[in-house]
Amino acid sequence: LERKPIGAIAAIARSGRRNLEVSSFLASLDVELLVAAESAATVRTGYVGYEHRGGAPVFRRAVRDGSLGVEAHSELTYTRGLRAAAAGLPFLPLRGAVGTQLVDDLDLREVEDPYGSGPVLVAPATRLDVVLLHAEEVDRSGALPEPAVRSFLWDADATLAAAADTVIVTAERVVDRIDRPALLTGLDVDVVVEAPGGAAPLGMPGEYAVDEQWLSVYLSDEDPGGYLRRWLEEGP
Repeated sequence: LERKPIGAIAAIARSGRRNLEVSSFLASLDVELLVAAESAATVRTGYVGYEHRGGAPVFRRAVRDGSLGVEAHSELTYTRGLRAAAAGLPFLPLRGAVGTQLVDDLDLREVEDPYGSGPVLVAPATRLDVVLLHAEEVDRSGALPEPAVRSFLWDADATLAAAADTVIVTAERVVDRIDRPALLTGLDVDVVVEAPGGAAPLGMPGEYAVDEQWLSVYLSDEDPGGYLRRWLEEGP
């Protein structure tokens, strides 16, 4: 529920784009908005929900009625695919999916270990066309500093960027020069957009918290998809 580029995602949803293949490791409102707007055709993810607040009602309904395709992953299979793409490799080995339904569902293959230990299960690289990131700040060249507050998965942006063909960073502030070690350099980033409040109504560590009241109203609405569509129509 933090560091999500909700402002950019809302703009995509409002634009009328359709048939998007959406990838989000631990998803929440990012996926819900695109599903509510009928922008997403498929979702690749390890989880969609709101932690202790409950599940993602729009996503769940779309999966049940067959209007949304889902590629369900474990955390390991998802991250292995991204890390392989980030390293420029066709695949990476893993053990966590051995003996599970994921092997068939994701068409995971085996290769022979050249060092003699036998067959090894591998996950294929997952190359992303475009990745959207949100940060506290970014400089005008595109350099992105390490977060001032290192919350959960704070360094995942580096892997996402390396696995993508195009990297778009929205930020609370665009500055002339960053004053912390860089997580990404200007060479890693293609587009910079100044977007104050760009993660709201979700949270941005060190900047603002999750809007719990907004989430409560949305999640308790009899038609949460309609609620999100009205919210999108109202604009920022």
